Amino acid sequence: VRGYLHSDAFRRFLSAKVSAAARVDGRFTPFRWDGLAVDTSGFDATGTGVVRELRLEGLHTEVGLSGLRRGAWQIKDSRVQRVEVLLDGRKSGDEGIRPSRPPETPVPEGGKSWLPKEVEVQGVDVAEIAARALFENGELAVSGVRARVEPGGAKHAYRVELADGTIRPPL
Repeated sequence: VRGYLHSDAFRRFLSAKVSAAARVDGRFTPFRWDGLAVDTSGFDATGTGVVRELRLEGLHTEVGLSGLRRGAWQIKDSRVQRVEVLLDGRKSGDEGIRPSRPPETPVPEGGKSWLPKEVEVQGVDVAEIAARALFENGELAVSGVRARVEPGGAKHAYRVELADGTIRPPL
């Protein structure tokens, strides 16, 4: 398990999972491991739907192994120094809300993979969010916001708490 976690294949797997969740095409920079704790300088992505640009800086997380029997990698004790996002709400139709196909987990030669295909995020603290959202009537800007994201009960549901910062509406 540790060999796979420390491989480039795991970094690509997580890149694909985050890309699918945000409906973008993105990649993590190389991972630096210390046991089951990992740091990376960033994740950069672009998209053609609602999310046009996404950048995460200064990521730290730990991978828990207790979810292996359920077929899930556990992502816990996660921290992100800065999130920058550009959203485009000017489009009509469903361009930004189509479901994405989940990434494939690599299958070793000679058989079915025992590797988890799911990712469970157990919480994320974000030190700073900077966002711009483009609308027909102008631009919404957010800066200096802190966030805490926790599981919200149902699978793939999360509770988000925001604090501090400035919101500049398109007035």
